[in-house]
Amino acid sequence: ERLALEEAAKCRAQLQEATLRAEREAREREQRARAREQAALERLRARELELEKRGVEWRAEAQRLVEEGQGRQRTRGRQLELEEQRSHLMMQAVEQRERGLRDHEERSKEQEAALR
Repeated sequence: ERLALEEAAKCRAQLQEATLRAEREAREREQRARAREQAALERLRARELELEKRGVEWRAEAQRLVEEGQGRQRTRGRQLELEEQRSHLMMQAVEQRERGLRDHEERSKEQEAALR
C-alpha cells in the first residue's frame, strides 16, 4: 500500500510537472506569437509612415510642377501680349506712313496740276 501511495505521488508529481511544462511552453509560444505580431505591426506602421512621407513628397513635387507650368504660361502670355502691342504699333506706323505717302502724292499731283 505504501508502495502504491509512493507510486501515486510520483505519478502526480510527474503529471503536475508535465502540466506545468505544457503550460509554460504554451505561454512561451503565445509570447513569441505576440512578439511576431508586434513586430509585424511595427513594420506595417513604418511602411505606412514611409508611404505617407512619399505621398507628401509627390504632392509637393506635383504642386511645384503645376506652379512652374503656370509661371511659364503667365510669362508666355505676357510675351504674346507684348508682341501683340508691338505688332499693333507697327501697323499704326505703317498706316501713318501710307497716309503720309498718299498725302504727299496728292500734294505732288496738285502741285503738278497747278503748274500746268
